[in-house]
Amino acid sequence: MVNSLYVRYNWSLKKLTIQALATMLLLVFGCKPKDSDSQSEGTQKMAKRLEFVTARANPDINFLISDKRIARKKIRFETAPDNEFVFFDYVQELLNAGQNAKALHLVNQRLYEKIGDSLAFSPKTIYYHKLQVNAHIQLGEDLNCVNHHVGASCTIPIQPEAVHGNVIHALKAVEILTQMVKAFPKDYESRWLLNLAYMTMGSYPESVPKAYLVPLENPLIKTEDSLVNIFKNIAMKAGVAVNDIAGGVSLEDFNNDGFLDVMVSAYGLKGQLRYFENNQDGTFTEKTEEAGLTGLFGGLNLVHADYNNDGFVDVFVLRGAWFGAEGRYPNSLLMNKNGHFEDVTEQAGVLSQMPTQTAAWADFNLDGYLDLYVGNETINIGFAQSEFYMNNGDGTFTNVVDKLKLGVTGYIKGVTWGDIDNDMLPDLYVSNLTRKNKLFHNLGGTSLEDWKFEEISTAANVEDPVGSFPTWFWDYNNDGHDDLFVAGYDLNRIKQVSFDEVSALLGENPKYSLPKLYKNNGNNTFTDVTESMGLARPFYVMGCNFGDIDNDGYLDFYLGTGAPNLGSIVPNRMFKNDKGNYFNDVTYQGGFGHIQKGHAIAFGDIDNDGDQDIYAVMGGSVVGDNFPNVLYQNGGNTNAWLVAKLIGTTANRSAIGAKVELTYIDATGQTHKLFRTVTTGGTFGASSLQLEIGLAKAVKVKELKVRWPNKNRTVAIYKDIDINQRIEIKEGESTVKTMLKPNSKSVN
Repeated sequence: MVNSLYVRYNWSLKKLTIQALATMLLLVFGCKPKDSDSQSEGTQKMAKRLEFVTARANPDINFLISDKRIARKKIRFETAPDNEFVFFDYVQELLNAGQNAKALHLVNQRLYEKIGDSLAFSPKTIYYHKLQVNAHIQLGEDLNCVNHHVGASCTIPIQPEAVHGNVIHALKAVEILTQMVKAFPKDYESRWLLNLAYMTMGSYPESVPKAYLVPLENPLIKTEDSLVNIFKNIAMKAGVAVNDIAGGVSLEDFNNDGFLDVMVSAYGLKGQLRYFENNQDGTFTEKTEEAGLTGLFGGLNLVHADYNNDGFVDVFVLRGAWFGAEGRYPNSLLMNKNGHFEDVTEQAGVLSQMPTQTAAWADFNLDGYLDLYVGNETINIGFAQSEFYMNNGDGTFTNVVDKLKLGVTGYIKGVTWGDIDNDMLPDLYVSNLTRKNKLFHNLGGTSLEDWKFEEISTAANVEDPVGSFPTWFWDYNNDGHDDLFVAGYDLNRIKQVSFDEVSALLGENPKYSLPKLYKNNGNNTFTDVTESMGLARPFYVMGCNFGDIDNDGYLDFYLGTGAPNLGSIVPNRMFKNDKGNYFNDVTYQGGFGHIQKGHAIAFGDIDNDGDQDIYAVMGGSVVGDNFPNVLYQNGGNTNAWLVAKLIGTTANRSAIGAKVELTYIDATGQTHKLFRTVTTGGTFGASSLQLEIGLAKAVKVKELKVRWPNKNRTVAIYKDIDINQRIEIKEGESTVKTMLKPNSKSVN
């Protein structure tokens, strides 16, 4: 994946002209998809565009075209069989494609030619042994975690039901890895894989040689007052265990029946966008074809909102990320018509073919219509900068990025809107993988002609980390001010992910790929509180999001971690908020330590029982690194809750940007305040837009104040609301509406 960052690939005008003509002819004369009767013309055209882009993709650059890449590298290998670089390149390609047995056979054969039956280890042979280990681990996963998949598969500490039944490959991995760490004690990746191999056999920690044991708990992490119930992966029982590579997810009620549905994408060239409708009993039925989505491939991320204010939540699909100059994939704007989706990208004016995986919705000028900022990957490949599409209010958009001076170039991996000064005008933060990050303060105006944003990143102290990925605004300490989280991702150490994980677990306090947590000072500046909040650890974060896993009223977060390297199999991480004072790592206590690649993550109450569940996309970035996605069902708790769906009338219908200040009373008569903003959360994975609010030991909601993101920034106040219910709040109405009562049905 990351190798494509450095590709230099220039397109000639002649080639573009020929391709444009070919595309036009294909769109005009091409055959309709199989299910064309259920698809709009726009969807059929987009499906054809995607077919064409895929057909002309260059396998030397596009790492997802495995069959052609393998064929080419096989020829090179057969032409120069003694060339070690060519050999390694060919075998690695086989591993990336999931042809693990063939790769292992070639490596074993080559090693026998070099050293016979000896297990001698040296710098000359260690890379062969690493390839052996990768092949054995992948084969072990295929035999056990994929072919005999259970909910707890590949989650550490490994539970009895997930211990491998066939341990032949684990035993071989242990044999090789033991020799490797003996010969190279600082090879922390091999040491970590050795411990994992013992875990898969159910013999960790007792069978691991003491000299090579890696403890699962970091001695630097506090765990006091951090109890959390176990979350169980019910994706298979629920019918949403999509087995594919990296992709996006949106949790939302797309058909307005009061239950959250699931839309999930996959990065592969034939990775079908899929839609699952909630059956209202804890299970889902796939309705991809009925929803009109067949043929829409390749999305790495999804972001949703009701852009046309018709009462149905729409979806924007992002494509082309990581491909460099090969990333000319069109994004898709899918208009929702009660669970049936039509691709309106071209007619809406947002058709663009630049590599991206990040975008965010907000009503920047409070005119009642949502606007869309798209962050592109533009470094060193001659593409245009980011795009900002202003909603014209008639179903179309205009790119005003230059007019508002919001253009950013670089490898943009996250964009998010927040309100740093509580003036209800959304401010924009841009996370740049290779450069300083940007914060644009919305100064307002009377029209587009005089509207202004001011770039205040340096003054606000939020430029770092250089090398960042997903990001979000939230109020982690309930003080009424939007704070900022920025996940770190150090490109220079993507082959050292496991090394840094072990280093941290051994208490060596590595300083690579650290995130940043910025506390809002209330004066347009922020303070870096990363270390004091317990987060100064290396986390190579790809997807992540936040929610309240125990309904205590403080926001927690889940990190999806990893890297393209097949040996980078570190656990995803869950952090529980200790009343705004500290974040405790509850990964293993709650059953969240999944070691597959963590991509898009979304929080949402899928079974209407009042607590938040979590959907996570687990596949990696190469064809052979697929794995079933997970749906973690909340183990439940005794804390109170309130779910509120906000509906804008003069504000945007989704109420994105609306602020809620909630005051509740506990059993002792004390009052407490909570602050929430309507948003989909993080920038890789989209949570439900309904507010799912934990109320700790509340007995009554004394007051709920809504600040609407409309021209007049209207404030509405509602008194004495019962707890443990789902309500609807419509802008302009004086009372709240009680919706569905708590649902007792669930998948156990």
